[in-house]
Amino acid sequence: MLTKVDPLWVAHTQDGPLHSFEMTIPEDLDYFRGHFNGAPVLPGVVQLQWAIRKAQQTFPMAEYCTRLDVVKFQHLQLPGQSVTLELEQLDDARVRFAYFSGDKRYSSGRIVFETESA
Repeated sequence: MLTKVDPLWVAHTQDGPLHSFEMTIPEDLDYFRGHFNGAPVLPGVVQLQWAIRKAQQTFPMAEYCTRLDVVKFQHLQLPGQSVTLELEQLDDARVRFAYFSGDKRYSSGRIVFETESA
């Protein structure tokens, strides 16, 4: 059975230390099933998973995410939306992330990586 668990990554740009990934959230994403019936929203844990994975693919980060700092979920992400994931490596262990579209920020925070899981 095929699963749909990833966004559609549309474009990647870099401006100095900032990496921006334009993406579209598929309307038939598996994570929308049951979250919530009749009014689907993208779970926060999925947003975190995508940011962590993209950070590991983009920067020479350690294998394990051991902590999340100052995470905020400001607006709901919905099926079919186009948003940007912005990543900035702050140091050898931390990456700042933010999901936004125009002036509207959906979620943000910092991901902390270490070489061994806690």
